[in-house]
Amino acid sequence: MDSEVKIKIFTHGFGEYIENRMHEAFLLWKEIENRLTRFSPDSELSLLNKKSRSTFVKVSPLLFYPLEYALTLAVKTKGAFDPTVACFLDAYGYDQKLSFRKDENMLRILKNRRKDYTDISLKKDPFEVKKSPLTKIDLGGIAKGYSLDLIGKFLDCYDNFCLEAGGDILVKGLNQEGKPWKIGVENPFKTGEYVGVFHLYNQAMATSSGLKRKGKDWHHIIDPVSGDCPTEIVSATVIADKGITADSYATTVMVLGKEKGTAFLQAENLKGLLVLQNGETVKVGM
Repeated sequence: MDSEVKIKIFTHGFGEYIENRMHEAFLLWKEIENRLTRFSPDSELSLLNKKSRSTFVKVSPLLFYPLEYALTLAVKTKGAFDPTVACFLDAYGYDQKLSFRKDENMLRILKNRRKDYTDISLKKDPFEVKKSPLTKIDLGGIAKGYSLDLIGKFLDCYDNFCLEAGGDILVKGLNQEGKPWKIGVENPFKTGEYVGVFHLYNQAMATSSGLKRKGKDWHHIIDPVSGDCPTEIVSATVIADKGITADSYATTVMVLGKEKGTAFLQAENLKGLLVLQNGETVKVGM
């Protein structure tokens, strides 16, 4: 969640109140980030990952609910989306040090021995999580969308707003011109050029791509089943009712590839736009 959140609200009057409300929304974003990031050694997620015993550990609702959603999606996608992908990410160098140095030996070991999402157990009342010490959790494919949903609920007293965080969008109502929000999808091969434009009303949109966070021959989106970097799709954009859905499904489609990813979105009755390695664009549900 190393992204800044941008908030636009269109309403009449109450200027000082809006500023205070927006300030509180930014504080909420920081609180969620401080709990869910694995790039801070002191975050709630990092502390959970460091646990050396396989026992139930109390966690906050802010951590429990996105993890619960991630595990449900892991079952639905048969592991194409899996929050235990963190070990692979570390082996590729996408770690707290951001070394971006791939550890080939560790990758070979993980591909043969890594535990998956079935290693995680959840309990409610109170919220608790149990996993083995070797299992590490990453919520990077879900945290931004989840955060935008929570901020959207916090700002629900307003009729018209747009929230943006590093490629993830959540809108309510209409823009300043009284029309649906016009959101472009950037061409991953050419900055400043767009491959599609969507008009959103009470919807979320997320784009997943491996071009911005990558090493020499890999990027930060990993197939949790094979441990390899998917290459067929360069960017995947998904539109959904919630940010958490758009965010996690965009990542899932990147992993599944063109054929399975398209079928996945169609089965969920969602719209999407895929840009392939050969430059082809694939529209889904449009």
